[in-house]
Parts: sequence; structure tokens; C-alpha cells
Amino acid sequence: VTTAYSKGTMGNSCIEAVAYDARRRVCYYTAEFQTTAGSDNTRGTGNAKIFTRSITANATMLSFGSESVLSNINALYSSVLSGGDISDMCYSAQDDTILLLSDELEKVVKITRAGKVVETLATPAEQPEGVTLNPDGSVMWVVGEDSDGFSPGEFFRYELGVEGSR
Repeated sequence: VTTAYSKGTMGNSCIEAVAYDARRRVCYYTAEFQTTAGSDNTRGTGNAKIFTRSITANATMLSFGSESVLSNINALYSSVLSGGDISDMCYSAQDDTILLLSDELEKVVKITRAGKVVETLATPAEQPEGVTLNPDGSVMWVVGEDSDGFSPGEFFRYELGVEGSR
């Protein structure tokens, strides 16, 4: 499947995060960092987008629809993601939002599908790399890896709506 990030010069900074929206039967995806203003596949400081495409499944294969831009998230890189990255994302069906995880900033940013910030949550993970929700959306899981590469990974559980849970 060809994407806006295909055949570029981003190296290991291409598609970093993918989420599935079962209600709409689409996936959302984005790169780890901003790209240049003139290219969605060259690392820089000009573009940050979440892309979407439909997914159709039958007994033997998946089919992907055309790629389109869900939202432009440039503004996040000059505010809540300033100096950071996106290491994972998760779709929340309960409130129709997307959770973006930044390992460099050690936080989760909840945004609308249009890219507007709803809230942020700091995580104590040393290097958070994954985020997901349980099926009813009441619990968020953040997984991380220790930066030294030798220590065991981290696993955090957040009961959403419960102050101070971890």
C-alpha cells in the first residue's frame, strides 16, 4: 500500500503510529515527526498530518481505500508536542477522540479527530512507546521501554475518570 510517507527520506521516522476506528472501518496513521512543508515524506518542520483510509475485510484479505488527510496537526508541534514526537496513537470510540503518545515528552495528548487538543496527561514511563484503551474505554494502558535497553519494560494502567490512578 502506497502512503504519503512512501519512498521518502525520513528513514526510521516514517509511519510510527496506527489506530483503528471500528465504527467507521478506517485506520488513522501519522509519522513520528513533522515533515517538510513541500513533502509528506521528508523530515522537517513544516507538516504534521494524521491520514486515514478505509479498510474492508473478507475471509482471505484486507483491502485499503484511498488515502486522505484526517487532520493537520502542525499546531500541536508548537504547543503540547513542542520538542517532542508521536510514538503511538489509539482511537477512543467512547468520545470519538484520538490519543497521541509522545515518548520524548512522556505524555498522552487527547485530540479530536479534527486535531483540537482536549486534554493532556503526563506519564511516569521512562520511554513510553505504546498506548491503548480497554474495550469500554474506562482503562488506558501505557507501555514503555527503559532507555538503557537492558532493564525490563514498563507497564502503566490508568483508570480514566479516577483521580490519581496508575
